[in-house]
Amino acid sequence: MKKIMRRFRNALRSAFAVSMVAALVTTTAGAHHDDESTRLRTRDNNTQEYEHVDLTPAGKMACDWGASQLERSEITAREGNSDIHCHDSILSGYSGSRVYCTTIVWWNRRCGHFQIDFNLRDMDTTPDSVYERNFWRHVGCHEFGHTGSIAHVNSNESCMRSWAALRLNNPETFTSADLRHINDAL
Repeated sequence: MKKIMRRFRNALRSAFAVSMVAALVTTTAGAHHDDESTRLRTRDNNTQEYEHVDLTPAGKMACDWGASQLERSEITAREGNSDIHCHDSILSGYSGSRVYCTTIVWWNRRCGHFQIDFNLRDMDTTPDSVYERNFWRHVGCHEFGHTGSIAHVNSNESCMRSWAALRLNNPETFTSADLRHINDAL
């Protein structure tokens, strides 16, 4: 009986090891749109809650706008505290805002929690002009796009373009190609 139990445990360990290797191989290479150098972690499901964590008016605008754009895909985005956490930050030595995965789901290697840091360094945090509102909506759409597994794109029509600036008309929405990419990522 001991010999049978030992074989059973060894078989379970082997099956678990094989499944973990398969999960790593199939999910760590994240989706990439036009930018082949960027690897993104795929979300764990299509219901994404987002929360404001002590945000300035600019951060609130960016977070809410980004969620509304993500909602245009097959993802349901609603206020809550379990998936996407929006923070204001001062990122010295870093040019833009950022998003990163803070919790990886152990069994499928997907992202269970994202954090978005809106970079307020040298920025007006009370968007009261057309240019400032446009900039912050672009940033929100862009960072939420990363949570949907979109990398940077080479399109002047997409908010996933890798740069934005005040005094320019920055894209504030996803293109139809961006939305297809988000829907295909999961």
